[in-house]
Amino acid sequence: MSRVKVSPVAVLRGYRWLLPALLVGVILPVAVAGLSGNLTIPHNDAWSYSRIARTFGLTGEIHLSSWNRSALLGQIVVLGPLARSLLVQQLFVAALGTLLLLSVFELLRRRVGNRAAGLVAVGVACWPGFALLTTSYMADIPAAATAVASVWVGELALRRDRRWLFVLALLLGLWSCTIRLQSIAAPVALIAWALLRPRRAADGSSVRVNRAVAVVGAVVFGVFFAAFTVWQSSLPNGDPASFAVPADWFGVVTGDTVKGFYETALVAGPVALIAGKPWTWRWPSWAAAAAIAAAGVIAAVVFGRDFFLPNYLSQSGAYGVVFPPVRVQFSDHSWWLVIGFAIAMGAVLAGAIAASRPQLGSVLALFTILTLLGTAATAVLGQSVFGRYLIPLLPGLFALVLRPRARDARRTSERSAPIRDGMGRLRVPVVLVGAATLAATGLLSGALAANAWANDRARWNVGVQAAAAGVPSDRIDAGFEWMGWFSPNGVIQAHPTSGFGHEGMFSTSPYCVVTVPSPMPSNVWTLREEVPYRNYLVAGLAHLYVYDTHAPGC
Repeated sequence: MSRVKVSPVAVLRGYRWLLPALLVGVILPVAVAGLSGNLTIPHNDAWSYSRIARTFGLTGEIHLSSWNRSALLGQIVVLGPLARSLLVQQLFVAALGTLLLLSVFELLRRRVGNRAAGLVAVGVACWPGFALLTTSYMADIPAAATAVASVWVGELALRRDRRWLFVLALLLGLWSCTIRLQSIAAPVALIAWALLRPRRAADGSSVRVNRAVAVVGAVVFGVFFAAFTVWQSSLPNGDPASFAVPADWFGVVTGDTVKGFYETALVAGPVALIAGKPWTWRWPSWAAAAAIAAAGVIAAVVFGRDFFLPNYLSQSGAYGVVFPPVRVQFSDHSWWLVIGFAIAMGAVLAGAIAASRPQLGSVLALFTILTLLGTAATAVLGQSVFGRYLIPLLPGLFALVLRPRARDARRTSERSAPIRDGMGRLRVPVVLVGAATLAATGLLSGALAANAWANDRARWNVGVQAAAAGVPSDRIDAGFEWMGWFSPNGVIQAHPTSGFGHEGMFSTSPYCVVTVPSPMPSNVWTLREEVPYRNYLVAGLAHLYVYDTHAPGC
């Protein structure tokens, strides 16, 4: 049978639906972060990752800093000598952000078409914190990109029955595991699905990616994974997780699940409004939507302003806890509006799930289930679950909510036809509302990013100026990232019991210059400088307060 030839122009034309996601999730964030000076400084926990990478780029050696819970090394070693540059590190993550959006698009386009797949990619790009994650050396985007790419290439390998593609998918999965061990869900899902394949294709021919190939892949992967884990754990100054099941583990898991659901709904709800055809819903969907809306109100009462998973989507701004004393960045009125919006989108998401047609027969579905179980296990074992850990779940969730049940979409009985016709007239208004809600989520993500970029750059500038004035860099507190980056030995005490803020984490000596977001009454400290800056890069006004502590040795 001859293959139908498709022109390169036609192929490229399909990718035009991916361009809005790349603009929102990568191009604009990189441009703004670059212009504001944020591509050349570390952010959040990435001070440690960037420091390890820079040392590797300069010396070829791995020196951990006792603040590196992720496997990490896969996003470091691959850069080689280029890892010495913070700019290169963070542009590398932006490139992997592009790979993530491409992989999401490819996974969804066969399921829902180019337009809907492009919309899904935009939804992923609007995830609160995505812009920050694609412009910093955090491990979340590299881990998610390589894991989702492994699933995409793996599904392609099984569909086309190509061994080399199957090997490539496993290599991507291995790479992902060397960035974050939880990414093991991708290669495990791929190997399991290959093991379950029938021996012969529909035309009677033998399949090339058969059980023998899957077994060999499983053995090679298992040996590599075990060897890597043992080697990594042998490195000095590691940051191994201490597993301890909390007494109220069920409450912890339930709370994290509720928070994670409504956080995910901020991007999934708008997409379901636009492409999930809510005008075709039947009563189970409306009942589910009403129940989740009521549950959201109860959750708001229980959790209050701490309604979402830490630590990017927060009233104190993205990773606001790294700069004590924590300052509120969003007013109570605006933050309760965000919570109410999340509850409404949660109701939409619940209705879409109730109206969906689950298809569990794919590598993507198995990967999503394994990732979900692994995330729950993380909470059960006493480890923190952050909102950014949910990003790999998005492709599977979107594949679910954008596939309505056939019987709902094709009902033709006389009794339901007038109702459907009436609801069908709501199609354009509903889609417009969906577009507005997705734009609102994008604006929220943009506000979080602009606020973090403004604050991070302003704090770093304070440190640069103090160092230029002769204060030793390791005696300056210009925020968590500065303290970690210039600390002599990295983290020396993860949970300090003395000192101001994060002081005891990095040094046993008090700092000479301390930067805080609000005035600090003190009989000893004296105000060195009050630094104004734009709280959202181009709007809003905030201040940093820089104090001389007059500590011994200063």
